[in-house]
Amino acid sequence: MNPADFPVWWANLAAVILFVGIAFAVFLIPKTEIMRNAPDQSWWRDFRFWAIPLVIVQLGLYALFT
Repeated sequence: MNPADFPVWWANLAAVILFVGIAFAVFLIPKTEIMRNAPDQSWWRDFRFWAIPLVIVQLGLYALFT
């Protein structure tokens, strides 16, 4: 059986689930751990909120090129 004969929809679904899982998994890290060395406690220093737009961009690129 040739690997090219397998359907790709399951791989696409797995990639999307992985990206969304990463977006949610970053929120398992406590805020105190992230902000420990921050000079102030501003919300924009919390990298968990920067991960969401990054995942959205990655999913957009993935959708564009699949």
